[in-house]
Amino acid sequence: MIVYLLSSQSLLDMLADEPAMKAWKGTVQASSIKLSSVSIGQALYEIEQQQDANLRAELYDALDKTIRSLQIYEGIVPFDANAAMAWSKLMHMKLLHKDGSNPIEVSSESRMVVATALDKGFTLVDASRPFHSTVQGLKVKSP
Repeated sequence: MIVYLLSSQSLLDMLADEPAMKAWKGTVQASSIKLSSVSIGQALYEIEQQQDANLRAELYDALDKTIRSLQIYEGIVPFDANAAMAWSKLMHMKLLHKDGSNPIEVSSESRMVVATALDKGFTLVDASRPFHSTVQGLKVKSP
């Protein structure tokens, strides 16, 4: 069975019922989906930035339900010592979310999620990004 680790953005997209993520989620078993503890923190940070109190409450509720449903399958993955070793190597690489006229470097937190996927052998669920092909051994599913 393929085990999927959601990127932080994929988690946010799932919480917001983004159509591509919603469709993808319907094709996999809940027990095959994992969340990085780092992604949970990033999602909370992004939710807290929302100005609309109703939207913020809806996203908090959706995150809480997602966490509770995945905990049943031991679906919350901590950032541990082995992932930290993979992360340290990723920190020395130039990794871009997008290239072209306005390249955006991958954040340290996102590198932590990628490192967790690499360390555990999980398939990262993420939108197509330039850095995916530069990280040896990284398996990616783009919904």
